[in-house]
Amino acid sequence: IGILETIMNLFKNPLEKMAEEMSDQTDLLNKSELKSIFGNFYPIYEIHKKMLTKLQQINSNWNEECTIGEIILENRDRLLKAYPPYINFFEQMKASVIQCAQNKPRFQAFLKINQSKPECGRQTLQELMIRPVQRLPSISLLLGDILKHTPKSNPDHASLVEALTS
Repeated sequence: IGILETIMNLFKNPLEKMAEEMSDQTDLLNKSELKSIFGNFYPIYEIHKKMLTKLQQINSNWNEECTIGEIILENRDRLLKAYPPYINFFEQMKASVIQCAQNKPRFQAFLKINQSKPECGRQTLQELMIRPVQRLPSISLLLGDILKHTPKSNPDHASLVEALTS
């Protein structure tokens, strides 16, 4: 979520705000360019934010009846809806960022300034944007590890198996 919020707060939201305020200027991104870069991002952000909130809730009131697998299962359909467009258009998004940076010096300066901030960890916007895709295998590994340490008698065992499968 930290990386997703960095993308939202340092890149997406400020660029959208500037596009609204300066709709007649073309030295930053227009709405079409913003859509080609961030069009499939918000659903990814939204679903992970929702899952984090649920995890924080059960963490603050943890007991043996809490089920981590259920959080994945409750959000499975939204994950399955959000990720394919994001992944399928990822290369197009990267190409849009590169093309806009080459053709729009002010956008390139905006990227350089923001990418140098500590929140970015010296990563480019494209490197930050690939992180949600890289997290999927990590989530599977984490669920597998949790499952290994969850007895079959635990209420979460069955939902972890189903979440890992899905």
